[in-house]
Amino acid sequence: MSLERVWYETSPIVYALGGVTVLLGASDTLARVSGALLVLAAATILRLRWVYRNRRREVREAPAVRAARRQTSDQKPVDKRRARTAAQRERA
Repeated sequence: MSLERVWYETSPIVYALGGVTVLLGASDTLARVSGALLVLAAATILRLRWVYRNRRREVREAPAVRAARRQTSDQKPVDKRRARTAAQRERA
């Protein structure tokens, strides 16, 4: 794994740890704001990566989903209002 990839994956964690450290250790207002911004940046980066990876996975799986829908659409559609089980027919 390249150094760039390692930094890419670990940078939000480093930002969050740095922000929490500053928040817990500093008494100055400006330092606390900086720490909060670091934590916020880390959360934003993690969320954006999560959204991107989920969308990418959906796009990759889309052909399989389309194929599954095609198979089910080839079957005769069932009218759920009229379809009754044997037990429902006996009770009626």
